[in-house]
Amino acid sequence: MKTIFITGGSTGIGAAAVRKFIAEGWNVGFMDINTQAAHALADELNCPERLLFTEGNTRTRSDIRRAVENTVARFGALNSVFANAGIHRCNTILDIADEELDLMIQTNIYGTVNTLREAIPPIIEAGGGSIVINASDQWFVGKPHSFAYGLTKGALGQITRSLAIDLGPKNIRVNAVCAGTIRTPLVDNLFVKFAEENHCSVEDYWRQENALYMRGSAGRPEEVAEVVYFLASDAAGFCTGSHYLVGGRLIIRKQGTGWEGPRPVPPACDTSPRFAKHATSSPAPRRQPSRRTGRVRRASGLRTEDAPPLSTPTSSALSASIRRHGDLNRPHRDLAIPNLKQARCILFREPLSSAPHC
Repeated sequence: MKTIFITGGSTGIGAAAVRKFIAEGWNVGFMDINTQAAHALADELNCPERLLFTEGNTRTRSDIRRAVENTVARFGALNSVFANAGIHRCNTILDIADEELDLMIQTNIYGTVNTLREAIPPIIEAGGGSIVINASDQWFVGKPHSFAYGLTKGALGQITRSLAIDLGPKNIRVNAVCAGTIRTPLVDNLFVKFAEENHCSVEDYWRQENALYMRGSAGRPEEVAEVVYFLASDAAGFCTGSHYLVGGRLIIRKQGTGWEGPRPVPPACDTSPRFAKHATSSPAPRRQPSRRTGRVRRASGLRTEDAPPLSTPTSSALSASIRRHGDLNRPHRDLAIPNLKQARCILFREPLSSAPHC
């Protein structure tokens, strides 16, 4: 039977992870400063032979040492650790106080490092195992008013990669789970603060947040715990040094499909009188390279279907050509682009057959 040690295990993602590992038959030692929630969780699970709680603060390394030692003494070995404990504060570099910045760094970075420094030696003694770090989707993207949180979670993302290299020879895998907005007490408390400042209800904030996600709701702690369990288990034996996003597609929207507004759409070109002939003219011969320059001559009436396949180099060259000429509607004689229709399709990466504006 395997054993895992979890920090911040009383509520939210940590508590969901405790429940998951107990359900899968693992021994679980966990630590938290919230003793009331921890005892409530222990009573709920009613599994004293496989569950051990130790009160402590991850910012204090001696607390971590004591909790890890208690776990090893109780269950005989340690096979895995989930470094989960962390805090969130809203701030920018212009308004964050020194005390708040120090608190974020001490909790999210030092707390994680303290946990790993105490948990790794017994994992090595057990012959190897796994480490899961609770990072954030802010390892992938930036968010407003999240200067210190993004700073600390970005650090945890890099720690994941460095440790995977250093600990790989010791048979220890290291991965990070990177969650988006998960409905936990931490986020609830944050939204309560927002609601009070803006004189609205917490549910108003949750409705706005839920609307950002493809399925219409933010994540649940249990969904993150499933990924944590997978990464800690032998089923993830070929996974290390990676960051696993549990984000409901939100960062995809942020990166490319309209987080800051709709993606620019070029004007329709199939109705322009200047280019209407391309849609109706009969097939024309393929372009032939010029003997003098080797470039392809323009051939009006060439069908889109006769055009060369789209490629990234062509797209890059088209972008460079547009910068030189300054106008997409001007001929780009240095490219093998038969007409404006395909030029726009290449530039905006749209399928020729399905894009209405191509």
